[in-house]
Amino acid sequence: MDESDYEYFFGEYLDDGYRPRLPQEVRELPPIENTLSSGTSLADHLAWQLSMQVDEPLMREIGSAIIGNLDDDGYLVASVDEIAQMGSWPLGDVERALAVLQRFDPTGVAARTSRSA
Repeated sequence: MDESDYEYFFGEYLDDGYRPRLPQEVRELPPIENTLSSGTSLADHLAWQLSMQVDEPLMREIGSAIIGNLDDDGYLVASVDEIAQMGSWPLGDVERALAVLQRFDPTGVAARTSRSA
């Protein structure tokens, strides 16, 4: 093989010297704050479940009050009597709403203590 064969065969791979790049459009990316997503809170998740499973307005109102009295771990920080006094609700209705919430996901939500009975 002579030199002209090499150029013919490897011609596109041989360096012709510096070739300036064509200017490319620089895409502006959105700020990182716009790409972050926020998860739903426990209260939001429970409120959604309450809205999906309870039709009775009184039970929704009491359920919302109970959700508002849960700590970050999902434990009930107010007594049933205190919640009943918040809205002048009958104690039996508060206990019924609490029983409904305690069946929601995650398991153990609205428990009064961390002990299992």
